[in-house]
Amino acid sequence: MRLRKDIVWIGLSCLLVFVLVIVIEWTNINTAVQPKSLVSTFKDDAQTTRAFTWYTENPNSASILQLMKGSHMNVEGNEVRTIAGSLSSISTGNNQQQGVHKAEVTGLEPGTVYSYRVGSGKNNEWSSTAQFTTEAAKTNAFSFINVTDSQGITEEDFALWGHTLNKAFETFPDARFIVHNGDLTEDPADEGAWDHFFGKAARWLARVPLMPVTGNHDEIKGAADRYTAHFNLPTNGSKSSLAGTNYSFDYGTAHIVVLNTESHIKEQTKWLKQDLAGTDKPWKIIAMHRGAYGGIPMTKWATG
Repeated sequence: MRLRKDIVWIGLSCLLVFVLVIVIEWTNINTAVQPKSLVSTFKDDAQTTRAFTWYTENPNSASILQLMKGSHMNVEGNEVRTIAGSLSSISTGNNQQQGVHKAEVTGLEPGTVYSYRVGSGKNNEWSSTAQFTTEAAKTNAFSFINVTDSQGITEEDFALWGHTLNKAFETFPDARFIVHNGDLTEDPADEGAWDHFFGKAARWLARVPLMPVTGNHDEIKGAADRYTAHFNLPTNGSKSSLAGTNYSFDYGTAHIVVLNTESHIKEQTKWLKQDLAGTDKPWKIIAMHRGAYGGIPMTKWATG
C-alpha cells in the first residue's frame, strides 16, 4: 500500500512539474510578442500627425497600429484606422535580436483626442489602449516638461525617473510634450535599462510625446543606434549628424531645436543658422546636453 502511495505522489509531482513548465513556456512566448517600450513623438506637423515606436522580444512580430477618434476605442467599429508600420531588428546582446517597430499616423484633426493601440494584429498581442491629443489650431500659450539625466542602471534607479514625471504632470497637468536633455540611461547597450526607462514612465510616454536630446551616455564613440532605434523623430537635421540626434520641430508659437553636442558640431552650427533663419516663430528654444560655453565640452560651439 505504501509503495502505491509513493508511486501516486511521484506521478502527481511529475505532473505538477510538467504543468509548471508549460505555464512558464507559455508565459515566455506571450511576453515575447507583447509590445514594450512604447513611446510617442512628433515627427511632422503636431496638429495632424503623430509618430510611435515600440519593441518586441520577438524580432519577427508584425507592426500594426489601430486608431480612432475619441477617448474610447471600439476595435470592432467601422471608424478604426489600421496602419501598417515598419519592422527592423536590433541586436541586444547575448546573441539576442529584438523587433523595432515604428509607425506614423497622418491626416489627423487639430485639437482632437484619439485612442490607439499597437501590436502584431493577433489576439493577445496588443498593447493597452492609450489616448493622445493633437495640437490645437492657433495654439499660443502652452507648457511642456523639461527633464534630463534619468541615467539609471537598476529598476530602482528608474523608479525615481517615473516618480519625477508623476510629480511633473501633477504640477503641470496640461503639459503638451516632454523634452529630455540627454543621458537617458547609463549604458545604451543595456536593453534592460531601456525596459525600465520606458516601463516606469509608461503611463505618460504612450500619451505625451517625448523628444530626446543626445547626451554622452546616448552616443558613445560615434555610435548611437541603441538610442535612436527607440524613437521615431524628425529627419530635418544636419545631414552630417547621426539620424535622430539633431532635428527641429514646431509647436504653437515656438520653434524647438535639438542639438547633438557629442559630434559634428561645426556642421550643426551651419545647419542651425539656416534652420533659425527659416522660422518665423517668436519663441526659439534650443535643447542640448552639454553647455555651449561652460563645463567641459569636448569642442566649443562656433559663435561667428
